Amino acid sequence: EYENQNTKTHPVKFGMEHYHVSPVVPLEDLESLNDHADIFLLGSDQLWNYWLSRPYGQAYYLQFVADNKKKIAETCVSSVFMLILLGLLASIILVGLHRPVFLLMKIPQDILEDACSYMFIIGFCVVVQAVYIGFGAMLRAYGMNKEITVISFIMNILNIVGNGILIYGMFGLPALGIKGVAISTNISKCIGL
Repeated sequence: EYENQNTKTHPVKFGMEHYHVSPVVPLEDLESLNDHADIFLLGSDQLWNYWLSRPYGQAYYLQFVADNKKKIAETCVSSVFMLILLGLLASIILVGLHRPVFLLMKIPQDILEDACSYMFIIGFCVVVQAVYIGFGAMLRAYGMNKEITVISFIMNILNIVGNGILIYGMFGLPALGIKGVAISTNISKCIGL
């Protein structure tokens, strides 16, 4: 049955040529796979997709695998880990090197201090933004577009309201100007994540 499905696509041809592809096994017979495999691998990012795993029940979570067999879960964690590392690198650059970069860009002296203040504050949450973008992409890949859109909408509304409050010093808070914009942006990013 598998051999007849989309056999002309490159990934299927490659898989058929380079991998031993097992025949389709009905859900009720999955325990028989213990006789043919020592290791069972599941991409746990697949588990995030409720609509994909729901029809398979507990079998999708490798409940049929014998105790003496290895279960390996490849996860989205590696992607998130890489985003954290890159976000930290970007944060270090923005926090530590913003002034030399702005000087190379020949930012006018009258706005240099404000630009440096803004970039210094924003730099601390670049890692949060990187992880937020990564999670958003993962969730969109699983068809959760509506949820991501709602979260983005709420995050942006909070940022706009926070800007007004912190720029002008409303509700007894000090007027922070451009620093208020950066603080509001960071707070909304953290809430969005």
